[in-house]
Amino acid sequence: MTSKEWLKAKVELLQKGWLYFQKEEAYFKPSVSDEVLEKYREKCWDYPIDFYSLLSGIHFRNFDDQGVPVQWIGGSWVYSNSMILAFGIANIQGFIRTGQEVFLEKAIIQGEYILRTAVKINDGFVLKGYDPQSKAHIGASSAMDQGQAACLFIRLFQLLDEEKWIVAARKMFPSYEISYKQGGVASLLSKNEIWLEEYPFEPLKHTLNGALFGVLGICEYAKLTGELLNLKLKVVNGTLAMMPKFDRGFWSNYHVTADGSKKPYIASMKYHILHIVELRILANLENNMALLEFSERFHRYQTKKMYRLWAMLTMIRSKLFKEYR
Repeated sequence: MTSKEWLKAKVELLQKGWLYFQKEEAYFKPSVSDEVLEKYREKCWDYPIDFYSLLSGIHFRNFDDQGVPVQWIGGSWVYSNSMILAFGIANIQGFIRTGQEVFLEKAIIQGEYILRTAVKINDGFVLKGYDPQSKAHIGASSAMDQGQAACLFIRLFQLLDEEKWIVAARKMFPSYEISYKQGGVASLLSKNEIWLEEYPFEPLKHTLNGALFGVLGICEYAKLTGELLNLKLKVVNGTLAMMPKFDRGFWSNYHVTADGSKKPYIASMKYHILHIVELRILANLENNMALLEFSERFHRYQTKKMYRLWAMLTMIRSKLFKEYR
């Protein structure tokens, strides 16, 4: 990197500081209202975070000939499971809001792609990253993708009443009990505590937002079917056991290294707000006061201008000195 490019990158980083002084509502929010449980009383559950608004932006710009979103990365078209799942869920929300069949058709295409490319592991499936060289999904897995896939499959089951979708949803969860070292997405903290890894590979970094997406998947499945309650409890227990590591006393952390070799990486404003929303959704869904306390605590942090400024300066320092790598 030339000195000019370095300076330009640092100026752009400083310009992002203004994001820390936007209102909370400028970021992630529950899909309809704060009454999170209300959406679980309908025949087809609305996804509790608003993805529908992404359809009107530039988030999904390029598609293959089947209508699956792709990204141009490193000179190749790449399939991102997280992008495909977000597009599928956004279209479910579009169908719920408008009743237009085109949204449902697009959601089905995404579900079929995920199901077709899933890799068998024990009696379940794991979703792996796309490798442009082999043009196959043989890369790393992610608890975030596992959870979001389950949420998409649940809604396709509710709308289509086709058994294959709820079977597919259940097959996302064997990976929750398999260590990331053996191809799953779990860090087995204790006999009764499981932490879900968004990035289950070395060097291991426990990442909060992706773990919470994974937790939502198992919580929704257990609520709908009454199954896997013990696994759900272990996942919730593991999440609560890890939560103090993500509390800086004035802001939340994006990730913490498993071996403590690096400083915890502070969350950007965007991800701090996402943490608040995810924790509130899970707290309401599970009637869990401990999760709610963390959500409310993180919310109190972002209401204080001094804490926002402190978080902004910490983020800038972390990036300038690469403390998080």
